[in-house]
Amino acid sequence: MGLLNSKDYNDAYRRTVAKGTKRCKVVDVRDVAGKPRDDGSPIMDSTFIDLQLDEDAKTVDGDPIAAGAVISVTLNTCEHPQGDQKLETMNRMSHERFRELVVACVGLPPNCKDAADQLEKAGGAAALKGRVIAVDWSPSKKGMNSVDKFAAIPAK
Repeated sequence: MGLLNSKDYNDAYRRTVAKGTKRCKVVDVRDVAGKPRDDGSPIMDSTFIDLQLDEDAKTVDGDPIAAGAVISVTLNTCEHPQGDQKLETMNRMSHERFRELVVACVGLPPNCKDAADQLEKAGGAAALKGRVIAVDWSPSKKGMNSVDKFAAIPAK
């Protein structure tokens, strides 16, 4: 989303990466526990993944993003979706994206089912930091950065 296309103050700091695959370095991974809401809706936990572009990219409206820019991605999960199909789908997709991230960073086989256990054996979230991976970007309907897939960089 371009700065001129939105009246939202926060858009000045958010850059939506155009669809495509880019090399990125994992800068940080952190979990934030959700808090109960007044409306009684399910508690959402978030995993924030900061990715640094390893090559130049473009925004959805064609503006350049220089290599070195840090783009944040959020994976949300809900421990008790209470039968809500949207929340169950969100959980499934977030778990799969995190599994892909671990497989790409730690060098596990693509069909690894116990990636979370393997990550703990490799040293936890610290094992992800500094790793360069391929990220398939696609803008979401809400104008946010979304990841279609995390993958290992093929050996040359």
